[in-house]
Amino acid sequence: MLLSSIGLSLLLTSCEEKEDPVLKEELAKQEIEITTKEVKLMNLRRDVEEQRVDDPSEELAELELKFEDLKAEVEVAREDVRTLNADKEKVEKSFKEYQRKYPIREK
Repeated sequence: MLLSSIGLSLLLTSCEEKEDPVLKEELAKQEIEITTKEVKLMNLRRDVEEQRVDDPSEELAELELKFEDLKAEVEVAREDVRTLNADKEKVEKSFKEYQRKYPIREK
């Protein structure tokens, strides 16, 4: 920005010395364009600075809670499997004892 202003100032002084109306008009248009672009740039910078960056910590906390819940459910399911396996072994053992007491006879 500073360099463009300095360049325009030098060009303006050289145009004023020569007093070329075409160059003066072109310089005036360029000054207006530079000024509007500088204003747009300042507004854009302000908008960017004002933009709030989403804080993912809240979503992360929710995901961690869900993860902990799922881990707890998995542990409960594993405990259920252990219990069912123990029950299965008891039933199999009692069934084998029954088969020993009452064997199946072939005819």
